[in-house]
Amino acid sequence: DAQVYSSSIALLMARLCSGKGKVASILKQNTADTQLSAAAATAKLKEEVNNIIMECWKQTGVSKIPVVVSALKAWLAKNKDGKICIFAHHSVVLDGIRDGAQLSKANSIRIDSKVDPEVRGREVDRFQDDRTVRVVLLGLSSASVA
Repeated sequence: DAQVYSSSIALLMARLCSGKGKVASILKQNTADTQLSAAAATAKLKEEVNNIIMECWKQTGVSKIPVVVSALKAWLAKNKDGKICIFAHHSVVLDGIRDGAQLSKANSIRIDSKVDPEVRGREVDRFQDDRTVRVVLLGLSSASVA
C-alpha cells in the first residue's frame, strides 16, 4: 500500500535527517498533491527520499573534514618526504580538505570529474615524479580512470 510505504519512508527519513525540515516539507507537498495517482505519488516520494539520502550522505562526508584536515596536517609535518592519497566521493569534501589543510597547486594535485582525462595521466606522473607534490586528492568516481 502506497500510504503505508510513504509513512514508513517518512519516519525513516525523519530519524535520519532530524532538524533538516525536509521530511516535513515533502509530506506537506505530497498530501497537497492529492490529484496525483498513488503510483505517481510513490514515485515522486521515492525520488525525494533519494535526494534526502544523498544529502545526508554528503553531510556525513562534510562532518569528517576537520578530523581529516587535522590528521593530514600532522602527517605532513611528521613525514617530510612521504606522499599521501586521499579519496572522497563529494567535491565539497575535497574542497574542504584542500582549503582546511591550505594545500596549493604547487604541493598537491586533484583528480576528480572536472579534470580532463588527458590531464589526469600527466597529473599522476607529476605526483609520482615531483618530490614537492605530496598530496593527491581523488574523487572516487574518476580516480580509477587515467
